[in-house]
Amino acid sequence: MRTSHPRYTKSGFRSNWHKLLVKATTPGPSGEPPVLAEWFTFHDLRAKRASDAEDVLEANEAMAHDDVKTTQKVYRRKPRKARAGQKSPGNPPFCRHLAG
Repeated sequence: MRTSHPRYTKSGFRSNWHKLLVKATTPGPSGEPPVLAEWFTFHDLRAKRASDAEDVLEANEAMAHDDVKTTQKVYRRKPRKARAGQKSPGNPPFCRHLAG
């Protein structure tokens, strides 16, 4: 379906994204805190969707990966939580350094 709006080129989109993030991470003119604390990418939004899923199968479906291992390895970024009465599953390898 074609709309009447012109499409952005890749460089045009990046330029607009950059301007938006600069504005959103800069304090307001009267000293208001910025809207965003830090920059993020569209890929970060995809990873957040996968990490917010209830389980890896839901995340895998949302990411449309053929192999659930890809979803687990690349997109599940939040530490896992143990359910009541179960042994803690631990954290993914990339989060272990956070455990202290």
